[in-house]
Amino acid sequence: PTPAERFELKATRAEVLTAIAKLPQGQRETLLLRIEAELPFREIAEQLGVPLGTALTWMHAATERLKKEFGGER
Repeated sequence: PTPAERFELKATRAEVLTAIAKLPQGQRETLLLRIEAELPFREIAEQLGVPLGTALTWMHAATERLKKEFGGER
């Protein structure tokens, strides 16, 4: 990538990390465990001590909030 492309990637990464940091704790933890640790939702629910449905709801809410933040369609 060119220097300009590298700069843009860093700026975008910073925006994404800031948006993730603003998520409520359960949503943030679920999102990070799914994306970074690549855990299945059953394991995420177990780690967080919540029902599977709650973990799924948090993931949905987190992705919808991030889509809204970055102008994505519903």
